[in-house]
Amino acid sequence: MKLCNVGSAMSYDGDWLSIALNYSNLLICTISMALVLRNAEQVSANYPTLARNFYIPFIIIMVFLQILGDCLMGDAGVSAIWAAQAGFLSVGYLVLNEHFDNFLAKASFYVSIVCSLSLLAYFAINDLALTTIAHLWAFSFGGLCASLHRRFFGIAQSYEAVL
Repeated sequence: MKLCNVGSAMSYDGDWLSIALNYSNLLICTISMALVLRNAEQVSANYPTLARNFYIPFIIIMVFLQILGDCLMGDAGVSAIWAAQAGFLSVGYLVLNEHFDNFLAKASFYVSIVCSLSLLAYFAINDLALTTIAHLWAFSFGGLCASLHRRFFGIAQSYEAVL
């Protein structure tokens, strides 16, 4: 059994274009998640500090899943991490609308979604179908996490408060 070279997998085997595209988008999506969740502790009924800092354990879990996937499939990259973040932000825009209450949160959301969708299209055209499937899985997982974030942390929707 061949051991996985994690360093090589996380550095795209030295492909500078892939490194630049993926790590730039990872940074953009991480900043967006931090800005969007910045006020989560103010609208959370449960574990407010964790609600605000949820992006940290989320990224740690996604890094673990990315490395696991890279090693099992013999692939390389960090794109599942930003794809999951984009899924979290997309679904979050629908179910966590209280978090998108300021200009920076909304602007960072739009930038991250445009960049992520552009990269998803780029990789769908230029990479293997397996990569697209992995991106769609990660995007869906991120969306599920956004929905669970709302439920776990007890964040009431504005329309629920009226009912």
